[in-house]
Amino acid sequence: MKHSKIKLFLFFLILFSIIKLVVGYPCHHQDADHYYYWSVFLGKNGFNHFYEWGIPNAMPPTYPPVIYYVLYLNRKLYQFIHDFVWYFHLRIALYPVRRNTSLLIPWLETKTAAIWFNKIPAIIADCINAIFIYQIALLLSKTKHPKIPLILGIIFILSPPVWYSSAIWGQTDSLYLMFLLISLKYLIQQHLLISMIFLLISILTKPTAAYAAPVFLYFFWKKGNWQIWLKGFLWSLILVFFIYLPFDQSGNFLWIIPFFKSSLSGELNQMVANAFNFWALLFGFDNRPDFSLFFGKPLYFWGYFFYLFFSLLILILLVRRKMDNYSLILSGFLFSFLAFLVLPRVHERYFYPTLIFSILLCVFSKGWLVISLLLSMIYFLNLYHFWWVPWFEPLVSFLSNMTIIRIVVLVEIFIFLYGLVRLTFLRSK
Repeated sequence: MKHSKIKLFLFFLILFSIIKLVVGYPCHHQDADHYYYWSVFLGKNGFNHFYEWGIPNAMPPTYPPVIYYVLYLNRKLYQFIHDFVWYFHLRIALYPVRRNTSLLIPWLETKTAAIWFNKIPAIIADCINAIFIYQIALLLSKTKHPKIPLILGIIFILSPPVWYSSAIWGQTDSLYLMFLLISLKYLIQQHLLISMIFLLISILTKPTAAYAAPVFLYFFWKKGNWQIWLKGFLWSLILVFFIYLPFDQSGNFLWIIPFFKSSLSGELNQMVANAFNFWALLFGFDNRPDFSLFFGKPLYFWGYFFYLFFSLLILILLVRRKMDNYSLILSGFLFSFLAFLVLPRVHERYFYPTLIFSILLCVFSKGWLVISLLLSMIYFLNLYHFWWVPWFEPLVSFLSNMTIIRIVVLVEIFIFLYGLVRLTFLRSK
């Protein structure tokens, strides 16, 4: 019975992936255009000087290297399929083959097809993430019964923002979350060195993963020893060196530090970049620069101040609690949520790790299921806000009301404070 449920789960993952590919074909966000031009450049020129040279028709590459390895490999696969179809077209004279390849080749050579093909890695990562959510939930539940973990995996794969992000928008956030979930799984299993390596890979895929890192680092420190820390540090240096090596611009690897800092801070200097967070509650979406003064200090000062203050509070509460899996998941939820709520230059997709941790919290309490579903809907509405694809007039009118947005933010703040209360007073179940 157990194996039949797992087989059915895998069948649904494949089915949903195919549906996502079909649904996502007609549209994409302008972010996917950048991915397309980056992948074309990488396919033709490789990695060397990629960060240094301007990429035609695209913004300068700002992400760490791992995402560009994915784009490079995906582009090579796309070119292989294109060449393979051409080979059949030229070698096989049968009319049905020639007729079909004559239709397929012009389509493959369109920008739309290439952008659609670039969505495949993220959609595959969605499936892998659902599997890891199942496996982690199984570890957290301390039972071999797969019912609840399977339900949580299905909840994730059916979540509207998961579909919207990878299939409609064409974003790659599910890739860094995949490595973050792998790191979390190995951390729960006490394989600290492997967990450290995958956490670093996640951060080197997208720096957003760093906002969940404090709780990982705390558990590494408490559960490890100097030998584990030293090995983790050395392996991290080696990994960073070899991941960045093909992109080396000058032979001086110190360029990595300012580049990563710039990548972490984002491309915009606005305090609010369409995030339903605390600053949107105060100022709305008025494109206010993060250096604007607020009570005599730049807004970015207050953002980092609130982040450091509440981070310290979470760590203090964490130190007072028993080090268990409940503390790990709840703290990961709070650190991720805090970054989204108060940091400057935050955009809507910073919310994704919060959703992941909220789903995993459902293992410990049924009450978190309602919260997780609510957060999933909030995340979807934030992704939809301002892009408005597909256009649905009632929803556009609803989200164009700033009072509604402020109510949503107040709900988010209440949920965050509820999480702090849980970390303070309640015991693990």
